Amino acid sequence: MAKDICGRPEWESDFVWHSLSGDRFSRSDNSVWGPWLEHIEAAEIAQNERIEQWEKKWRKDLSPQEQEYNDYGGDVLSDMKYQASEVSNAMHAAVIVSMWAGMETELNQLIGICNRALNTNGEAYPFKKAKAFFYESLSIDISQVSEYYIIQAVHILNNSFKHDNGRYEPDQNRPHTQIDPSLTTQFKITANNPIDYSALPLRDLLDSSNCFVKELIEKIKEYLRDNTGSSSSE
Repeated sequence: MAKDICGRPEWESDFVWHSLSGDRFSRSDNSVWGPWLEHIEAAEIAQNERIEQWEKKWRKDLSPQEQEYNDYGGDVLSDMKYQASEVSNAMHAAVIVSMWAGMETELNQLIGICNRALNTNGEAYPFKKAKAFFYESLSIDISQVSEYYIIQAVHILNNSFKHDNGRYEPDQNRPHTQIDPSLTTQFKITANNPIDYSALPLRDLLDSSNCFVKELIEKIKEYLRDNTGSSSSE
């Protein structure tokens, strides 16, 4: 078994390096996610204030009779609200897409550690290959890892935005395209309809992703200790 300069199995050293970046899906301001979420939220507040100010000015400058018959002002206001809603939805969807890309990167790194330790050739893409690798090579059923149903939902939300024009299009014959019913209710998502990405609890999804990754890492470490040995067992 290959060891590092400290006498540890190389996979233990790999996990030390892996941990240096901290929690990959933290909602904190020190993470990559926190500041971007704050930017989006601040932009939404500023845009809503701008629309409110424009509406107040419009109502102040025109009498009720003029407002009733001035279609142009009403159309402008409607357009402003629509555009603000569309941009907000796209920004939140972009976070979901980035979140899933981050999860794919995480799985790829973890599978890389396992490949080096076990001399395997696992792949992280597509997601079903990652699931098959952990089950076949490490006896880990990741569908049983905490918060997996959230991870599956993020995966589907990502695919819905990129491939289905932001619509939730589940296939009843393909379970991997279906979001857990408890989440569709919570997120107010209905089949064959557009998804309101701006209504998704992004910080909660980050927390769940973090829990999933941490538990998966512990399961991987446990398997490698039991099957390749570790410095603490020699």
